[in-house]
Amino acid sequence: MEEQVSFEREQNACRKKYLENLVQSRAKVEQDEGNGRKILAGLKERESILFKELQALNDEEAMILRETGVFNKMHQKNEEECIRVFNNLRNLHSDSSIFTVENTKRNGMISSTRDALDVLSTNRNMFPRLFYINFDENNIGSINGLKLARFSGEKKSNAESNAAWGQCIHCLERLFALNDINMAPYYLDLAGAYSTISYTNEAGVVDEMKMYEGISVDFKITDFDKAILHFFNCLRKFETEFCNKVEVPNNRLFPNTIYKDSIAEGFVSDVNDKCVDWYSGKISFNNDKRWAKAMRLMLMNLKVGVLETGI
Repeated sequence: MEEQVSFEREQNACRKKYLENLVQSRAKVEQDEGNGRKILAGLKERESILFKELQALNDEEAMILRETGVFNKMHQKNEEECIRVFNNLRNLHSDSSIFTVENTKRNGMISSTRDALDVLSTNRNMFPRLFYINFDENNIGSINGLKLARFSGEKKSNAESNAAWGQCIHCLERLFALNDINMAPYYLDLAGAYSTISYTNEAGVVDEMKMYEGISVDFKITDFDKAILHFFNCLRKFETEFCNKVEVPNNRLFPNTIYKDSIAEGFVSDVNDKCVDWYSGKISFNNDKRWAKAMRLMLMNLKVGVLETGI
């Protein structure tokens, strides 16, 4: 009996110890579970923080991409501007090279002309060679290779005609100077293709006219017609003064008679003769062929003056 009681006591002690261990294990599990919840809460909080940081990084990335796009466009625009500036610089360099060459040629021409004038001042027999005048009936009249053509609106033709008139002005001025004749009331201003002719009336009023086609909008062809009138009259004055100074057969120098702004082919004894065919030097309201004829007749007179002066 005692053995049974002792056995049961041992059994109870074992059960008690088992229950105590079980209670301790449960408490530990509950403690671990509580710690796990705390850790999980901390992880969730950390996850929320990291998510916000990720969202902020995404926003920053989007902003950087936008700024990068703007910078790329600016860079592309700058590259295009650099290309444009480079092309302009290249063109300017090319134009500068051409200008340098042309300027060198022009300086050479100026130097040659100056040398020719020096020769002219010491040897009058060279004068006819300085002004080569062509008045062939089949061609437009020219002086030193420059055609005295009617303005056609083309810049090249206008420039050549302006230069031709400049040579005519230069030639006439030399005729007065070499023959020691006073050209008053006229004055010839030598400026190449931009030469002018001035006339001073009895009241002392100076009328300066351009012997070239202007490039400004206020240019009038009638003004140029007036300049041609002055030139014709100045040329006629040279003939009159030359004949008064030098003994000339029949007291006339030019083969073609000039009257006001017109010129006739051959000598005219009576300018009021209705049968005379006058060729007007005016450009406006004038036939191309008749105007070209007037210029050839005028150049013929000019050449006679050159030849007489060169003797």
